[in-house]
Amino acid sequence: GIEYGWMFYRMQEISNVSREAARTAALATSNDTSVTARVDTLMDDWGMAGSGYTVTITPAGVGTQPAQTPITVTVAVPYDAIGMTGIPLFPTPANLTSSSTMSREGPS
Repeated sequence: GIEYGWMFYRMQEISNVSREAARTAALATSNDTSVTARVDTLMDDWGMAGSGYTVTITPAGVGTQPAQTPITVTVAVPYDAIGMTGIPLFPTPANLTSSSTMSREGPS
């Protein structure tokens, strides 16, 4: 029971990171570097900086995308790196993954 509570807590944090990163990607002044930097900062804030997480921005090249283009940011974290220590009593996923999509700002 406690392991699942912890997993859902971490999933909420990862969801917040992907949403905040998508919001950054939606800004007319953003680029891939600023989006990745936002993820890095938030993952550090949540204590997951060294977890081996990956960030995928789709489409890549956020700074060159026209206004109204949907930008998706996906954050995937290996659960073993952020789960409770010890042997889990219940099956847990290999990765916790969250994707968020927002449209790029600017005149259409």
